[in-house]
Amino acid sequence: MKRSEIPVEKVTINLFEGDFNKLRDMHPRLGGSLVIRSLVRQYLRNVEELQAQRGSPVEFTFDPTIVEQATE
Repeated sequence: MKRSEIPVEKVTINLFEGDFNKLRDMHPRLGGSLVIRSLVRQYLRNVEELQAQRGSPVEFTFDPTIVEQATE
């Protein structure tokens, strides 16, 4: 499916300072927004697959060390 055929929804997310620019720098041909959309889509597919295997919802576990590392 062509990118133009996949509907997108505009949302606002707060990222840690510098993360969007890092994504954009790492993937200059794709851009940060497409990378984020791809990461979210892959995460959702992985969780859905895991839920189907387990037959129950998968809970997200928040790791506070990620926030601590981002603020250092």
